[in-house]
Amino acid sequence: MSSELEDRSLSLVILEPAILIVMTTACLIGNVVTCIAVYSKERLRTSSNLYVITLAISDAINASTVMPLTIGVLITGRWPYGEALCNVHAFFTLFSVYVSPTTMGLTAFNRYVRIVRPGHYSRIFNARQSKIYVAAIWLTVSGYALVPRLAGWTDYGFIPGYAVCTIVHPREAMKIAHYCIVVVFFFLLPLAVATFSYYKIFTMVNKHKINTNLAIKEECRISVREIHISKSLAIIVLAFALCWIPFWVVAMMQRFAPDTVVPRNVQLLCPFLLFFSSTINPFIYAGMNPSFRAEFRAILLCKFLKKPSVGVQAQEFGNSPSPLEISHQI
Repeated sequence: MSSELEDRSLSLVILEPAILIVMTTACLIGNVVTCIAVYSKERLRTSSNLYVITLAISDAINASTVMPLTIGVLITGRWPYGEALCNVHAFFTLFSVYVSPTTMGLTAFNRYVRIVRPGHYSRIFNARQSKIYVAAIWLTVSGYALVPRLAGWTDYGFIPGYAVCTIVHPREAMKIAHYCIVVVFFFLLPLAVATFSYYKIFTMVNKHKINTNLAIKEECRISVREIHISKSLAIIVLAFALCWIPFWVVAMMQRFAPDTVVPRNVQLLCPFLLFFSSTINPFIYAGMNPSFRAEFRAILLCKFLKKPSVGVQAQEFGNSPSPLEISHQI
């Protein structure tokens, strides 16, 4: 596989880095703009958006550490940076692979409690608790990526097929244990939580649509804003699944069926899908959420320091919005 990376045609040497340069630029700009939008507007600093920002920061780290070094690999056809940077690259690659699904699962559960169990929301997801959840995820993921390497149970190395540095297992038993933990706790469990949560959310939404013209209790009302947020986050989870399932299928084949011949372009597609997943999230926020869309437009037009108009303010929301019944347009 190393020889295939070195012996690519000139067209691939140009095309592969060019695609990744575009994705890296879009990923970095989009996620940085997301962070600026929340930082510059107090009304966007809600407990729900804390998870959006967490995901944006992890994606921005991916765009500023993992993706640029991979561009260099695709240009040179080898790992040109030395062992130390390979270790750094591998850590942030693993961090990105582990933290994104976990954050999405927690975000989905946040929306589930907000929409389906609103009476428990302020107790489970107050500002302090939300920060604790995020810190726990980052510390757990960082520890799992780093401690086995420091203990000598795993190693980091360059994988030419993926064009990245990642984990290498010197012992078969550790490889089996590692993938059981990673696939179950950092992929299948968050995906199951997200699937269950959004199924319950949209079941609740459909019930409210049916009863739009009926009197319903105040505590059972769902605001239009909450529906927009849930829809945008559900689309992010769907895009995540479409990008990550092929990655894990190929990765498991490579690790546990080494005799299976996987073409180099299929292997390279795996990290590209993960990078693409990080890239599209801000555009989903902007496309589905009016509050983020207004702020993105203001930032990109360099107007975010100016006082927003009444129309823009009407699109923004705070921690305790006035509930609105779902209209027939939703």
